Amino acid sequence: FIVKLSFDGGNYAISGGGLTDAYNAAQLHFHWGSVSSQGSEHTIDGMEYPAELHIVHVKDGLTLAEALTDPSGLAVLGFLIEVSDEDNDDFAPLIDAIVDLDDDVVLNTSIVLGDIIPNDVSAFYRYDGSLTTPTCDEAVIWTVFKSTISLSESQLDVFRDLTDGDGNSISNNYRPPQPVNTRTIYRSENGGNVLTVSLIALVLVGILHVSL
Repeated sequence: FIVKLSFDGGNYAISGGGLTDAYNAAQLHFHWGSVSSQGSEHTIDGMEYPAELHIVHVKDGLTLAEALTDPSGLAVLGFLIEVSDEDNDDFAPLIDAIVDLDDDVVLNTSIVLGDIIPNDVSAFYRYDGSLTTPTCDEAVIWTVFKSTISLSESQLDVFRDLTDGDGNSISNNYRPPQPVNTRTIYRSENGGNVLTVSLIALVLVGILHVSL
């Protein structure tokens, strides 16, 4: 189970930064661990983080079903989440909605995506990979940013306190970092190709829900 926000209309795209196509935003979701020493699906310099935010995009002109059969059909932006001593006030409306998340919740407060992701999106890592949830289709261009999002322990505990319909915890809903194997991981360079993230100005409105 994950917490997922499905966007309600709009056309929010990413392009450039080595991407050969434009991709339209479809949804965002979170993965997290039961404690702060685990929960992220990526690591940087071997460090694992307590949670990770993914923003999923579909290649322009494709349906989701078509994208899953294309090796570059999806582009996912990954943001690692670290622990802060202070609450992240920009996350407050989203956290408040999650607290009451017994069923689908329509966000009644607009959230600007640029307020909850790092200001600096110039440094990132890039590789060709798969979805991290079944059926793990090899259809994803991954972009994982070096700058992190900060949440307090109490805000992370809101995720950890979530349960499924049977009252079972849905923490540790992440796939542990996988071996690189033969994949090549690329790193952005200062002054190089810039990833245009026009969705930074995206106002988050839509349906928030716990999803398989």
